[in-house]
Amino acid sequence: MRFTSIIAALAVTAIASPAFADHTMVQFGAAYGSEIKTPGGHVGVYYGFRNEGDAEFTTFRFGLEADAFFPKSLDRVDGSTKLTWWDLNGNGHWLFFEPDEVPIATYILLGLNVARVSRSFEYDGGVPPRDEDTSAWKIGGNVGAGVEYRFGAVAVFLEGKYVISSAEQAVGFAGLRITLPKKNRVDGL
Repeated sequence: MRFTSIIAALAVTAIASPAFADHTMVQFGAAYGSEIKTPGGHVGVYYGFRNEGDAEFTTFRFGLEADAFFPKSLDRVDGSTKLTWWDLNGNGHWLFFEPDEVPIATYILLGLNVARVSRSFEYDGGVPPRDEDTSAWKIGGNVGAGVEYRFGAVAVFLEGKYVISSAEQAVGFAGLRITLPKKNRVDGL
């Protein structure tokens, strides 16, 4: 339910693109976290900004992303442990290489991360049955890099980031970015 609400909020944000952005991109794909060691899903929306007088090259993007990983279960002698992990991110991409001949862009990534990490313990096997749940919000920073290859309005991307917080993990992403058509806007807005 929470992840569905996050996707809906990102969709509303994408539709209600700020008037000052040069273009809006939505993205989705697969993720893998080094700490939870399970695959997951990734959705986001980005707003691109161009340098004054440069109609082709986006130099900065700001976006919101949500990642959710499949739960991880560990069997123990006295029961089992289930770990769940999802996070929200606000990232900036600084594009620093985009040759004219090849539609490849590379970028560095800096941002903020808010993660929700939950553990549930289910005891059994000679121990009186009881359950324990622990959950925590973890706030930190993101640092990473990525590359994308463009096919018109669609781009395939690979990205890696490291989350610096008490919930540290390296995360890899692969997916698609789709540039939404730009509506005509009134000058001065």
